[in-house]
Amino acid sequence: MVSMKTDNAVLFTGNVDAKQGQMTIRSAEMTVYYLSAEEKAKLPQSEERSLKKLFASGNVEIQNEGMTGTGDKMEYYEAERKMILIGNSKVWQDNNLVTGQTVIVYLDQGKSIVERGEKKGERVKAFFYPGGEGPQGGQQQ
Repeated sequence: MVSMKTDNAVLFTGNVDAKQGQMTIRSAEMTVYYLSAEEKAKLPQSEERSLKKLFASGNVEIQNEGMTGTGDKMEYYEAERKMILIGNSKVWQDNNLVTGQTVIVYLDQGKSIVERGEKKGERVKAFFYPGGEGPQGGQQQ
């Protein structure tokens, strides 16, 4: 359901299911921000896009080319192709798992940054399974 629309943003509520290229995003609520006419005019002609950023909250799940991520909230910035999962964040790729308070994924670079929370004793965790063997034959790092 669309519950708010401004010139450059639309808020969707209820079981939201959105696609952006190869990426699928599911959440309870999502706000999509579009480039203004002035921002579009400043882009090189070779770069045609209208999405600026996207914020999602509530049981967020992202799937993108062999990667699955979950978290309480998600911010996505199209120009940088950067996704930030915030709160109870988990990212799986090729049977490997990283968890932390925040996970920043640079989609085009294949790079992730995992940050722990502020609470004492919180840690970043990573589980790597050589050869995609999964938990039975893999190692925990």
